[in-house]
Amino acid sequence: MKKILIVDNDSGMCQLMTMAFEYAKFEVVATGSLPEVSKLVLDDSFDALLMDFHLGAGESGLSMLTRFSESGMQMPFWLVTGTPHDQDALKVLELDGCQGIIAKPFVILELITQVNDIVSA
Repeated sequence: MKKILIVDNDSGMCQLMTMAFEYAKFEVVATGSLPEVSKLVLDDSFDALLMDFHLGAGESGLSMLTRFSESGMQMPFWLVTGTPHDQDALKVLELDGCQGIIAKPFVILELITQVNDIVSA
């Protein structure tokens, strides 16, 4: 079973994506806890990561993904954001493993297909 990590400080968004990906037969771990995210990424058992851009608490998805990428994270990831044209958000496209930016609102079935295509390749 494919395993995905979803990081978003909006619990409703975590619930929506969790339900949809579980229905698509993914094992899902969703969290808004920034300290937990670092531990989970180091676990290295995930096939993909969906990271929110605006995480709150002075942290951005870009800064976390940059740190993870610099420390050798190998899993493919997407940045999910309501501000897809933000100059800082666009910097994520330069990171190894980045599969793109997902603009909110999005069609959940299209997102699942996109993730599934990458993790099943």
